[in-house]
Amino acid sequence: MDSTRIADDTRRLDLLRALDLLCAEPDAALDRLSRIAAVVTGAEIAMITFIAGDRQFIRSRVGTQATVASMRDSFCTSTLDGTGLVEIRDATQDARFTDNPFVRGPRAIRSYVGVPVLFDGLVLGTVCVLDSRPRRLSDDQRAILVDLAGMVESLLQARNKRMLLQQEREHAVDLAAELGESEAMLRQAQRLARLGSWDIDVDTGLTAWSAALYELFDRDPADGPITAAQFSASMPEAERPEFDAVVRRAFYEHVPMKTEFRHVAPDGRTRWLSAACEPVRNAQGRVVRLRGTLQDITENRLAERLVLESAKRDRLLWQTSTDVVLMVSESNLIRFANPAILQVLGYRPEEVVGQPLTMLQPERMREAHRLGFARYLATGTRKLDWRAVEIVARHRDGREIPVEISFSDMQIDGSRVFGAFMRDITQRMQQQQALQLSEERYRRIVQTAEEGIWMIDAATATTFVNPKMASMLGYTAAEMMGRSMYDFMDERAKADARENVRRREQGISEQHDFRLTRKDGSDLWTAMSTSAAFDADGRYEGALAMVTDITERRRAEEALRESEERFRSLTMLSSDWYWEHDEEFRLTKVVGGRAYDHNVGLRRGYGQRPWEAASENMEEADWDNHRRQLEAHEPFRDFEITHRGDDGELHTVSVSGEPVFDEHGRFTGYRGVGRDITEQRRAQTVRLELEAQLREAQKMEAIGVLAGGIAHDFNNVLAGILGNVALAIQDLPPDHPAAASLEQIRKGGMRGRGLVQQILAFARRQPRAVVSCELRPLVEDCVALLRSTLPAGVTLEASLHAEPLFVMADATQVEQVLMNLCTNAWHSLGGKPGRVDVALDAVELDANAARHLGAGLTPGAYARLSVADNGRGMDAETRARIFEPFFTTKPVGEGTGLGLAVAHGIVAAHGGVIRVQTAPGEGSTFEIYLPRSASTAAAGRGLPLATAHRGHGENVLYIDDDDVMVVMVQRLLERLGYSVTCLGDPARAIEVVRAAPQAFDVVVTDLNMPELSGLDVARALQHLRADLPVIISSGNLPDQLQSEARHAGVRALVHKQYTLEELGAVVHWVLAGGQRLGLEPLQLAAR
Repeated sequence: MDSTRIADDTRRLDLLRALDLLCAEPDAALDRLSRIAAVVTGAEIAMITFIAGDRQFIRSRVGTQATVASMRDSFCTSTLDGTGLVEIRDATQDARFTDNPFVRGPRAIRSYVGVPVLFDGLVLGTVCVLDSRPRRLSDDQRAILVDLAGMVESLLQARNKRMLLQQEREHAVDLAAELGESEAMLRQAQRLARLGSWDIDVDTGLTAWSAALYELFDRDPADGPITAAQFSASMPEAERPEFDAVVRRAFYEHVPMKTEFRHVAPDGRTRWLSAACEPVRNAQGRVVRLRGTLQDITENRLAERLVLESAKRDRLLWQTSTDVVLMVSESNLIRFANPAILQVLGYRPEEVVGQPLTMLQPERMREAHRLGFARYLATGTRKLDWRAVEIVARHRDGREIPVEISFSDMQIDGSRVFGAFMRDITQRMQQQQALQLSEERYRRIVQTAEEGIWMIDAATATTFVNPKMASMLGYTAAEMMGRSMYDFMDERAKADARENVRRREQGISEQHDFRLTRKDGSDLWTAMSTSAAFDADGRYEGALAMVTDITERRRAEEALRESEERFRSLTMLSSDWYWEHDEEFRLTKVVGGRAYDHNVGLRRGYGQRPWEAASENMEEADWDNHRRQLEAHEPFRDFEITHRGDDGELHTVSVSGEPVFDEHGRFTGYRGVGRDITEQRRAQTVRLELEAQLREAQKMEAIGVLAGGIAHDFNNVLAGILGNVALAIQDLPPDHPAAASLEQIRKGGMRGRGLVQQILAFARRQPRAVVSCELRPLVEDCVALLRSTLPAGVTLEASLHAEPLFVMADATQVEQVLMNLCTNAWHSLGGKPGRVDVALDAVELDANAARHLGAGLTPGAYARLSVADNGRGMDAETRARIFEPFFTTKPVGEGTGLGLAVAHGIVAAHGGVIRVQTAPGEGSTFEIYLPRSASTAAAGRGLPLATAHRGHGENVLYIDDDDVMVVMVQRLLERLGYSVTCLGDPARAIEVVRAAPQAFDVVVTDLNMPELSGLDVARALQHLRADLPVIISSGNLPDQLQSEARHAGVRALVHKQYTLEELGAVVHWVLAGGQRLGLEPLQLAAR
């Protein structure tokens, strides 16, 4: 036996003793694990053993009563190398055990499986199972044995931690007591220390020593004292300079001296000495003597070093301990905490020192602790054991963690101190829970195993079945317990079963198929793995069978065959097809797919490579990339191929494939699936077109909002210009020199107002009166007007529908659109002779046609108005921008860029759509689709107005923050006979009315003003005087304003650009009791 083996045996024995594993008392946890091993493996014998020298202690066992065995013939010696699971399937065939008495005896052991149990890197024992028959465990059974060995190791680790914790607690208590005793010994040593004294006459240099000093140096008094030089020479050389300097100051400068130094005796012993001296002066103050002491402080130094080392060890123990160490005063305040408190409870030591111990407890436990602590201080009695108490502590983050805590009561430096040793047992509790879960898991494995487990005794009575076994036969486990296995088979099967039992009695294990009879009388075919069980004396105890229902397997195989047949049938009916290529990429097989069977274009590729078959619209680069994929033997997905189908149309197919290799890794071709995706691609094209139409509509809507805002601001400016110019013209005689200039200003303003109206029409913020009107007369009038203005060489032709076509429209706006389109057509000829064609016809749009035109059109009857020219046409970039405001291709000064934008807005406002077809050099055709109306007549709406618009001194309050409008309106209304009060602040106007509600007959206010709008003013005046008429004027009157104005009590709305023409009449009419909230201009006789 080598020295390493001896050392391991010694260490193993020490560990087993320390873990208290050499006793014979039963261990419930280990017994549970043994039983699990026996049930899971079906072995006759299952043991958990521990090895001590030449003996093997069997701490837990199933199938044997032995408690101690010799290691000489033990199978477990094969596990001592700790390399893992050892399996001996037939010991008679293993040279190590052929002469083993356990193999040759009457109860011969034929098979063994053992797993070493490790602790601290050393094999302490084994978890093993033994059988009297050759056998081989399944992979799952071996894995479970390894898990069981790991669970034994976990149990040993937990036991070791508990024992170490107890030892640490006892050691800590001993350390505290030892510390107090050491301090007492140190004080006693100081009292008993020997001191020697000396005296030197300064004048004569005579030195006198005390007897104690001679004794201290073990020197004969006859030899006299040692001189200072001799002292210095007896010191370590490195310390001499410092000692000499101190002596010189004492002897020559008479400085009191106190120093410690090392002295080396003649026998080589080194001692620490403490020296002190003071000068002695005579009556005149002169130093006449030096007196001092020498003390051997070697033992003091040694004691100090021992104390310091002990304290250092204690501090090191406390500082490095993973357990929390606390010192608590009688006032329940924490006086000391080691660094482990940060890891365990989240506090730094300095955060808890000086704080009450209750800060580390949950709130619900604090009061009970305070009462219990006070009771202990008063009576010395306690309800809880102070050792290894399991409680919960409060972490800094508020969560509760389980801890094990022990307390001690001690005296330190005369003060009563309580020591607390706290250990986080979260991991231990998790391990315990894991062990319980593991045990439960293995129980569930047996109870829920997919295999049936059936155990019988020597008389064939059932001793155990798991639920799976019982359910196979249609019984419950309780119904089967105690019944003979022959009760579950017919007569023919019983004969076979009796022969099987005889083989089990001989220790023969085997696997075989066997037919059983279910409770309902049906057959159950099973595959059984059976083994025998023997007791410790080798007597046959019964058998264990692992049973698999192969009836379902047969049914599954039949179902698989049927499923494959159904798959083949479905493949033949599917539109997808399955294909194969050979190693040269030629199409060699196609299965299923109606689309393939009915498509000649696809079938032409049979026997060809993909790129050799005829295809259209395929890029050469795509084929090159696909060919590289195939040659690299890479899988591919959704590669698209186009070809001409039987119907003459282009078809798109999508193919996916993967390479195929034989058993030698040689490439043999490709296989995959194909699908005709022509309809998907067509649907995708339609979707993209609709998305483009939606983006165009959204762009035009955004531009319209911007244009409307700009037009509104211009209306405010133009209203002031035109109003003041008109007033100025009335103020001057016709022959006044300024009259001509004013007329030019008026004309310019009117042109600007017309431009603003176009912008508002584009922005769809100024709807006109819409009536049912016939398009043919309107188009004829426009064509007649255009013919008179077109230059020579330009031909204008009209082709108009014979039957009347009615649409709901503003005739003026439709004329404006037609004039814009015809003018653009004429300009596109570029001054050259050409042709412009105008056409009007009726069309019916179905759902597809309406969706294609976009803009939210619904199917139905439409009038189509088109303007075509044979001019230069437009490219795609120009075509994309023609409906944008201010975009023009004409030279500067020849176009505003608003014509087509306004036309687009007018058509959209009428529920129609405008489309253009054009190409460079091929002219352009604009088509307008307007919904046809069912009615052929509509009456225009007028408003009843008084014939005379002049006032009779009525008081008018006018509110506007624009000074130009204030001056113009005041002059206008005063000329018409009204008394006018003008205010620029709406809040001030409300206060004026509040002060005198009856002072005004009517209020005219601008809509858009800072802080308060015209609607806000109207609402406020409603509360002050409900019958006071309010008129709102604005350059932009959106649709929603009508409803809001009605609810605010507004009596009339006025377009600010028509202030001069309408305001007087509207004021007169409102004072007469009228109401006008529509957006159409007033129809005045004067206009």
